[in-house]
Amino acid sequence: MSGIDLSCNRLIGEIPIEIGNLSEIRSLNLSHNNLTGYIPSTFSKLKQIESLDLSHNNLIGRIPAQLTELYTLAVFNVSHNNLSGSIPSPKAQFGTFDESSYVANPFLCGPPLHKNCSDIDSPSTTAPSTSNDEEESG
Repeated sequence: MSGIDLSCNRLIGEIPIEIGNLSEIRSLNLSHNNLTGYIPSTFSKLKQIESLDLSHNNLIGRIPAQLTELYTLAVFNVSHNNLSGSIPSPKAQFGTFDESSYVANPFLCGPPLHKNCSDIDSPSTTAPSTSNDEEESG
């Protein structure tokens, strides 16, 4: 499979973690929708991906550090979301992405942004447990 472009489709809800199973995909564009929730850590299984555009949504939480293992990634855009925490270490391909990949995320910090992480009072950045076990009252 070459790529999937679902940009500007008024999609709502969370990104399905199953997209991480599309191991042969080279391009994924989910930009300009109303997607919420976290960036799935399963995206780290997209070993052939060259372009990942999640910009202009309402995504929250941290950028999964596992994404730095996507060595074929040449284009990465998560700008204009509500991401928080520090940008993963700029190793391998992640070191090639400039500030434009991350802008307009008020609680995101660290290089290449000019916001020091110690200067930002961010909301909770921990993804919720994937367990559906909840305490029952009564």
